[in-house]
Amino acid sequence: MEMLFSYLREGKIGHTQAADFFVVLHKIILTVLSIRLVLFCLLASNSTRLHKSYKYNIGRACTVFLCCVSIFSPTSLLFASEMGLSLTIAPPLFQINLQPGETWSSYITVVNNNQYDLSLFADPVLFRPSGESGSPVFITPTAESEESSTLAGWITVPQEAFSIVREQTYKLPLTITVPNDAAPGGHYAAILIGNRSPEGRGVEGNTVNVTSSIASLIFLSVSGDVIEKGQIRDFATEEMVYDTATAKLSLRFENKGNVHLIPQGNIVIYNMFGKVRGTIPINQQKDYGNVLPNSVRKFSFTWESDTGLWDIGRYKAEATIGYGKDAKQSALATTYFYVLPVVPLLQIVGGLLALVFFVGWVLRLYIRRALALETAHLQMQGDFQTAHVPQSKYVATEVPRIKLGTLVQPIKAGLIDLRRVGTPAREVIEPDVQAVYMSHHQQHTEVLTFGTFLYKYWLFFVSVVVVAFGGFVLSFFFEDVMTVTRDYSVTEVRPDGSTIELQEE
Repeated sequence: MEMLFSYLREGKIGHTQAADFFVVLHKIILTVLSIRLVLFCLLASNSTRLHKSYKYNIGRACTVFLCCVSIFSPTSLLFASEMGLSLTIAPPLFQINLQPGETWSSYITVVNNNQYDLSLFADPVLFRPSGESGSPVFITPTAESEESSTLAGWITVPQEAFSIVREQTYKLPLTITVPNDAAPGGHYAAILIGNRSPEGRGVEGNTVNVTSSIASLIFLSVSGDVIEKGQIRDFATEEMVYDTATAKLSLRFENKGNVHLIPQGNIVIYNMFGKVRGTIPINQQKDYGNVLPNSVRKFSFTWESDTGLWDIGRYKAEATIGYGKDAKQSALATTYFYVLPVVPLLQIVGGLLALVFFVGWVLRLYIRRALALETAHLQMQGDFQTAHVPQSKYVATEVPRIKLGTLVQPIKAGLIDLRRVGTPAREVIEPDVQAVYMSHHQQHTEVLTFGTFLYKYWLFFVSVVVVAFGGFVLSFFFEDVMTVTRDYSVTEVRPDGSTIELQEE
């Protein structure tokens, strides 16, 4: 057992293999003890020579022993002492600028967070991004020429194992020597620190299995003919139409140069009236969003706005990216999406159609009344001319036409009725209007009450209320959509599925 723990500390076997071994051993021990307990109980129950209390005490002792074995088994001890391998390194990332032929030295601080001593190894390896997530894949150089021409071969670290006392730190020295003929641009490597030697670390092809290791990344930029060139390869939303003010956006940035880039910028979201509804910061954490040469990095975001009922329609998302150290460059991209909530949209369209239909219906009734008043006026004029013209002459009645004077006739009639409230009509109507008015109203001279006046012109008052309410709703609509600022939230979705709340910077 002590030899097994010694191999585990030295990295000759992995924690996974040790855990599997002890789990199997634990199951075998429990199975054997259970079988022995069952056999003993069967034999004891068939034996007439054993005292009853003696049988009970033996059975209870076996049960207690079995429980103790389960609790204090080697598997539990292993999980408590050896499975919690925890290491911390600082810094996790070096970003260095060197000249050809220059030498640079530093150290990595390794912290043993475990309750036992560790024997660790350090190994320089290459790495490349995995897909568009930016996660590193570590690669061992396959030939001496490749090792000498890559950053992993320029790094010098102690080859032998180093020990760290529990809950203590160790400073691992490292030196980078850049060859005189080093190619300008970016070079990338990592220092793997783990409890396995480089020879014992699992390798699949050229890819290193780092299940028991932790890495410190090194980004080296060699001066010379450095090319900083990038572009926004794609910028779009996950869907074209959303039923709420929520959108999932993704931006893919491609590095076409020979040195790593840190694209930074913002995505500004506008509603259909040009008002800002959100600002999404892009890659403000410099240690996270490096884009290596000849690779694509994808940034995903979720935008959610506290949009009002009326703030719907087409939205525009405009991305502005800046990158480069020697010469600051920029890239622009624009995409569009629609926020069309079904129920509010149906309410808005239905309300507008109902308002238009109602206004049109009221206007038709108003024009009919105006024409009726004009017709009565023309008939009065015709009767007057007939009374003063000889019978031999024919007097033609003029056809009423829609003109400004005709359209104001209902308003005049309404004002006359309003003045007539509580007073006989002949006392309030001017002589030049009285004849026409009386001809249409059949010379009603009784007093018009206020209630009768409201009942007579109820459609007019309802129309005024409806139009006023429609105007209020429209003004509220424009005031709502023209609001300068509105609350919103932005979440960045990392490749591993985790999310980070972002704040505008």
